[in-house]
Amino acid sequence: MNRRIPLVTIIIVSLNVLGMAYELKVGEDFAIAKYGMYQGALNDGEWIRMLISGFLHFGVAHFGSNICCLILFGIHYEKEMRSVRYAVVYFAAVVGSSVLVNYIGGVNSIHAGASGGIWGLMTASLVYTIKNHENPIYVARGIAINLLYSFSAGISWQGHVGGGVAGLLVGAILFRDSYARAENSKKWGRERGLFISENSPVFSGKKCKDCGQLLSETVIKCPICGSTALSYLGSDYNKADRNNDSDKSEKESFGGRDIISIVVFLLFVVFVVLVVKSLL
Repeated sequence: MNRRIPLVTIIIVSLNVLGMAYELKVGEDFAIAKYGMYQGALNDGEWIRMLISGFLHFGVAHFGSNICCLILFGIHYEKEMRSVRYAVVYFAAVVGSSVLVNYIGGVNSIHAGASGGIWGLMTASLVYTIKNHENPIYVARGIAINLLYSFSAGISWQGHVGGGVAGLLVGAILFRDSYARAENSKKWGRERGLFISENSPVFSGKKCKDCGQLLSETVIKCPICGSTALSYLGSDYNKADRNNDSDKSEKESFGGRDIISIVVFLLFVVFVVLVVKSLL
C-alpha cells in the first residue's frame, strides 16, 4: 500500500510552532494583542489577524492540545481528503472562524488558536464520510461532544462554530458522491480502454496501489482515485492472485512504517523549534 508523507500537516504544525516561538520571543500578551482576532477587526482594516490568529495560542497547554489533535487526526484527514483538498478545508476553516469572531466575538474579548481549522477538518470529514456512504455516527458523535465542550468558560465557541460551518460548506463543494464518482470514472475509463477486464484469466498491465483498480499498460494515472502510484503486473498474474492481493491491500494496519513516519515527523518539529530558537 502506498503511503504518502503528510506534507500539509507538517507545514501546518510547523506554522503553529513558529507562532509559539514568536510568542515566547516577544511575550504572549504582546503577540495576542497584536495579531489575535477580535470583534470588528476587519472593520478596522486588520485583515492580517484573520489568518495569523489561527497560529497563536494562549499558553503552552492550549498549544499542546491543538498540536496533538493536528498530529493524531490531521494525518488521517489528509490521507482521507488528499493533500490539496485538506489544505483548502483547513485554511478556509481558519478564515471562517475569524469571520464569525469578527461579527459576534464579544466585546472586549480576543480569540486565537488552531481549533477553528481543526473544527473545519472534523465537519468536512463528516461530509466526506456521508458522501462515501460510510457510517457517520462516530464522526458525528465526536463533533457533538466537542460542541458541548466549546461552550465551556474561556473557550471561543464562535471560533469553533465558524470553523465548523466553513468546513461543512467547503466539504460539500469539494467532495462528490463516491458512487457517482466511481461510476463516471469507470464509464470514462471503459470508453477509452483504460481498464482490464476482471474476467480475463491472464493479462499484463498495471494496478493502482491506492484503490486496487486494474489498468491497462498505457495508463499513467488511475482514473478512479487520481493516484500515479501504479505497479506493473506480469502476464502470470491471474485472477486468483488479484483477489488475494486485493484482500491484503484493503487490510491496511498500523505497522512499522507508520511508527517511523511519526518519529520522523516529531524529529522534524524539534528541528524547526531549534532552528527558530537559533534565529531569534
